[in-house]
Amino acid sequence: MRNYYVFGEPVFVRDNFGNEFRAGNNPQAEGWKVGNYDAGRSRLLLSESEAAINRQQADAAKAWIAQHPKRFLVLCFRRSIFFWAGLPRTWAGLPVTGMKQVRNRFFLASSLLSIGGMLLAFKRRVHGVFLFATLLLFYPLIYYITVPEPRYRHAIEPELVILAVFLISSFLAVLPHRQPA
Repeated sequence: MRNYYVFGEPVFVRDNFGNEFRAGNNPQAEGWKVGNYDAGRSRLLLSESEAAINRQQADAAKAWIAQHPKRFLVLCFRRSIFFWAGLPRTWAGLPVTGMKQVRNRFFLASSLLSIGGMLLAFKRRVHGVFLFATLLLFYPLIYYITVPEPRYRHAIEPELVILAVFLISSFLAVLPHRQPA
């Protein structure tokens, strides 16, 4: 009832897919969010409902993808790398320096360690590894076609840490232990 009253139509799950889809798939797209195509940052929201704007943005993104299918595939590939290794630029398009480079290196290291942990768990046939694998495989798919941002990984960071710790602890367990003198 609340959504019908606020949006003027039944909205069962509020989403922002159309806006994110367009912000990542447009003539200026490089693999990260393009602020010029982010309807949430424009005055469009003052004139129309959020649901209507999301539909328009999704339609515009679909039209652009239909005209540029190869570019869309390249962008999807780049976004998959950005999801796991961090964005190479800020969203203003400025070069990454200092702490952002460090953060990207930690992103990449945590991704590689967790993927290594998952592969080791498969090799050892650890019970439940299939759940981790499906999470790491399916969760980021939406961000491969829209826009990846570092905060979107927060939902799976605990699982990534578990897999990374599994890998590191497995290697530490096989190292020879020194007896204290």
